[in-house]
Amino acid sequence: MDGKIFVLVIIGMAFLYSFFERKQKAQIKKQFNKQSEVDVKIREEIDDLRERVQTLEKIVTDRGTRLKEEIDAL
Repeated sequence: MDGKIFVLVIIGMAFLYSFFERKQKAQIKKQFNKQSEVDVKIREEIDDLRERVQTLEKIVTDRGTRLKEEIDAL
């Protein structure tokens, strides 16, 4: 009888280990997905900022803008 109980305890421990392992993997996957979403948002924001900087550079380096400034300076 004691041998059967021992086997049942071992089987129960194996099931508990499997349960906690799956739970841990699910939590890690969830955290990874959240981080991936944040990374995508940050990349999109960086791309938007690059476009804005390029637009500003075009405005500042525009020959017409410089000519206007020179006329205004006179």
